[in-house]
Amino acid sequence: MPKQTNNSSNNAALKGFALTLVILILAVCVMAAMTEGFSNWNPYGWFDEESAAEQQPDGEETGEESAPIEATISNGKGISLAYAAATTAAESAELTATVTAEITPADYGFTLGWSLEWVDPEQDANIGDYVTITNEGNVCTIHVTAPFDMSDIILRATINETGASATCVLSYAGLPSEIYISDLDGLTEYQSSGWGKNMYIAQNGSTYAIQLEGKNAINDIYTDFSNITAKVSLHGSFKVKKQVRQFGTGKLTDYGTVTIDFDKASGSGATTEERNALIYISEYMIGFSVLNQDYEGFDISGNLITIDCLNAIEKINLLDVGYWTDVRSKIVYTFDSWVDSAKLPYIQIDITDNTTGLTTQINILIQANGGISLSDETIVF
Repeated sequence: MPKQTNNSSNNAALKGFALTLVILILAVCVMAAMTEGFSNWNPYGWFDEESAAEQQPDGEETGEESAPIEATISNGKGISLAYAAATTAAESAELTATVTAEITPADYGFTLGWSLEWVDPEQDANIGDYVTITNEGNVCTIHVTAPFDMSDIILRATINETGASATCVLSYAGLPSEIYISDLDGLTEYQSSGWGKNMYIAQNGSTYAIQLEGKNAINDIYTDFSNITAKVSLHGSFKVKKQVRQFGTGKLTDYGTVTIDFDKASGSGATTEERNALIYISEYMIGFSVLNQDYEGFDISGNLITIDCLNAIEKINLLDVGYWTDVRSKIVYTFDSWVDSAKLPYIQIDITDNTTGLTTQINILIQANGGISLSDETIVF
C-alpha cells in the first residue's frame, strides 16, 4: 500500500509540471503578440501555405495619352500631388483632369483646402471663366471650359492645420482632339452609292488648296500645323485598249482590251506591267507616282495642302506606261470603259498631323471637263 501511495504522488507532480509548462508557453505567445515580434503577423503563416505577399493584388498598368493641358508639380513638406492626364468630358464641352494629394503622416486627420491663382500676378481676368475645380477628399478635379493661354494657372493644395502646401501648374497646350478639312477650295461634294462614302469632284486640269483645321472639346480652333504628311492611294478599276508601239517605225499593234485594277496593282502580287501602269497613270492624274511618295508628293505649307488634278482617267489616250525589257517596244494605253459605273476609280488622300498623330481623309474624283453641242449651229426662219 505505501508503494501505491508513492506512485500516485509522482503522477500528480508530473501532471502539475505539464500544466505549468503549457501555461508558460501560452503566456509567451500572448506577450509576443503584444510586442513588435508579431507586428507583421500573418495568420496564413501558421495555418495555411498561402503567404501574405500572395494575397496582394497585382499592380495595374495605366496608359499615357497626350493632354490638351499640361501640369508641373511642386511638392511641399508633408504633402505631395499626383496628376492624371487631361481627358475630354463625355457629356459637356470641357476638358477635365484630376490631381490627388497625399498627406504624410496620414493618420493625423489633417484637412485640405484647394485654390486656383494666375501665375501672372497682373492677370485680372476672372479665373472661373476658364477653369473651375471640384474636390472630394484628397482628389481634385479640374474643369477647363475656355482656353487660358494668356497665363498659366497654379492649383494649390494646402493643409489647413499646418499651412504646408503643394502646387500643380496648369498650362494650356491647345492641341486638337480631331482634325478635319475646313476649306475645300471649290471641290464639290458627291455621295457615291457604289462605294458608300462621301467623295469630292475635282475638275480636270485644276489645282486645289485645301485647308486643314483642328479643334478640341471646348471648340478651340487649331491651325498651327507644322508637321503634316499626306499619302495618296488609288482605288477602283477600268478598262483600257492596250497597244504596243515599235521604236523606229512608231507602228502600233493592238493587244485588245485589259482591265486596270488599282488595288491589285498596288499589292505585293502585282506584275511589272501592273505596277508600271499604276506609276504612269498616277503621274498622269496627279503629277507624281503613288509608289514613290517619300520623294514626291503634295505641296504642303502649314495647314494648306495643294492638290494638282491634272487629268481624268477617261482622257487617257496613247499614254506611255513603260518599257518591256525583252524587246525594243513600249506599251501605251487608251481609255476604253468603266468596269462599274457606280464605283468610279478615285483618289484617296490620308492626311496625318505628326505632332498629335491625328488623321483625316478625303476622297477625290477627277472629272473630265463637260462639253455641250447642238444639233444645228444656225437656223433660218
